[in-house]
Amino acid sequence: MKKKKDAKSIYEKLIVAELGQRIATKRRKAAESQERFSGYSNVSEGGLSMLEKGTGNPTLVRLLRISRELQISLSELFKNIERANIEIEKARLHEHDEYLKRKVLKDK
Repeated sequence: MKKKKDAKSIYEKLIVAELGQRIATKRRKAAESQERFSGYSNVSEGGLSMLEKGTGNPTLVRLLRISRELQISLSELFKNIERANIEIEKARLHEHDEYLKRKVLKDK
């Protein structure tokens, strides 16, 4: 059962990392510092920093505030998540292949 939990946490981390990267890129294009942007968006600077690093766990309200300040819709914010899902599936398949290899070698 631990395998499923690990896969889920990997999935969640990759999704949050993808969102964080997207937010950081858009914020930088707007030439805003984290400090200024956090003030405008009513999101703490620490929370924004964690999100951009992929270590935070954003709420819907936080994402709404950020997207409003970036002047994009939530759908735009999530637009490239499918790309992340493809990478996640590749990682899962690779992990599963590695697990099977270890099991086969162990059983020999």
